[in-house]
Amino acid sequence: MTSIVAEINRDSINLADDMHDHIKVIGMDMQHDISTTIYNIAVWYLPEIAGRNHSWMCLFNGESVGIINGNCAKVTMLCKELKILSENKLYFKYHAAID
Repeated sequence: MTSIVAEINRDSINLADDMHDHIKVIGMDMQHDISTTIYNIAVWYLPEIAGRNHSWMCLFNGESVGIINGNCAKVTMLCKELKILSENKLYFKYHAAID
């Protein structure tokens, strides 16, 4: 297991949410299963959103690495490994539900 430090950030989900700073710096243990690492971060970091069919695109150091459906109901990985740098950034881009 590899331990790294990463800055995490996310899109705002509404006007009131825009007023808050979402940037955090965390130490994280990278699991062998990357989806577990992403899920463990998302479940405590991303806000609970009413409704269905929304998602978050997870970007690691600028590359799309996974999609988180709903309120962390499912993580779909788009890669098998993460390119770890000396300074890492994890960003969650919000996609509102389209019904």
